[in-house]
Amino acid sequence: MAGDGDDERPDDVPAAETLDELLASDDSGLCAGLLDVLALLADVGAARWVLHRAGDLALAAAPGGYGVHEAFAAEVIDAALAELAEAGLVTIDGAVFDDAHAGDEGAGDEGTGDEGTGDEGTGDEGAGRPDDPNDSDHDDSDHDDIDDDDAEKIYLDGPAFDTVTAAPHVAAIIMARHVAAGTIAELGDRACGLLQDAAQSGFGIDSALLADGMTACWDGLRPLLGPADGELVKDLLTMRSLGLYSLVPYPEATEAATIEFGEKLVADCEQAFGPGHPDAWEARRNMAHAYERYRRYDEAIGAFTRLRTDMERVLPADDRVILMARNDLALAHMNAGQYHEAVSQYTQLLADYERVIGPRDSLTLRVRSELGEACLEVGRVAEGTELLEGAAAGLAPILGPDSPELTRLREVIEEHADELGRSAHARVPRDAPRFIP
Repeated sequence: MAGDGDDERPDDVPAAETLDELLASDDSGLCAGLLDVLALLADVGAARWVLHRAGDLALAAAPGGYGVHEAFAAEVIDAALAELAEAGLVTIDGAVFDDAHAGDEGAGDEGTGDEGTGDEGTGDEGAGRPDDPNDSDHDDSDHDDIDDDDAEKIYLDGPAFDTVTAAPHVAAIIMARHVAAGTIAELGDRACGLLQDAAQSGFGIDSALLADGMTACWDGLRPLLGPADGELVKDLLTMRSLGLYSLVPYPEATEAATIEFGEKLVADCEQAFGPGHPDAWEARRNMAHAYERYRRYDEAIGAFTRLRTDMERVLPADDRVILMARNDLALAHMNAGQYHEAVSQYTQLLADYERVIGPRDSLTLRVRSELGEACLEVGRVAEGTELLEGAAAGLAPILGPDSPELTRLREVIEEHADELGRSAHARVPRDAPRFIP
């Protein structure tokens, strides 16, 4: 069984010799490329579908050195993994699922490498996330719009989620060879690109495993990089920020692990760029959302406030990035139940959105709807209803009459149709924080 790779290699055959023999016969360079990525991920390993993505993106090594080369199909990747497992150079641990309805597909032969041979490993299984989480204009969905039942459907099972890990002695040999050859930065660039793509590929991923792999990649590379590798350091930090963005809504992530991952990321950004630097803004924003995700509202509000202050030192007051930062802060007050403060901030923000980007823009209309809901929370039912109706009317031609967002707004309006003229203090507060992606 390849789950214990050392048992597949006779004790009297050194790992280096086994490795050299296999690589010498590896005309495509695929096995070398897979081992390179796995060596950087140390004892964490990678999900099989992430390695499938390496094949899709032509990020596996090939003769002629590093760079983008030919793409490899998932079944070719699996065959190479089976060969590596047979040689004792990697281990393949079958995915284990707790849910009774997860199916039998996740309990396949751990070491054959033949289980996942098709679309299941592309990493595109549930493209429910925005294509670009750094796009301030993108506001199509909230992290917490996905409930537990939906999450069970989106997070797929099967051999695509097997974990592949390089044997420790093999990983050490590969890393030492790259250091000696002066190619460690090229290796890091390749792994960074792959993990960034994985973080953006959709809901159908194990974000916790991916985040652990990113941490291992950073920890393994950072001591080996010098002053000339500043761009790679920046790319690695961006990679980890995308990992945090992916981790925040992941239902299996623990609060402790998410907060630790995010706070270490922010600290490393400040060390690399300096306090308040724009290159750290996205990581800090994602960290603030992580605090919100776990209802640590004081920390979230503090983080959003500091971020807004740093942005205002650099950007014009009417910059759309500033407007988005103010929107984040207003929504954090809303999520925290600080409705009067939310009304105050949203009132000014709506006026500025209307002035800067126009009253019919979808972002302006969403701010209008948030102000409407805040007004409902403080008992200003007539004003809140009017704002919500205006937002719904404006969003209908943009989103379509049957969009989930529009349906929710109409339900809120109908819920309060009989409350006009009397207090809304008896309303049940929102039961989960919402976010601006």
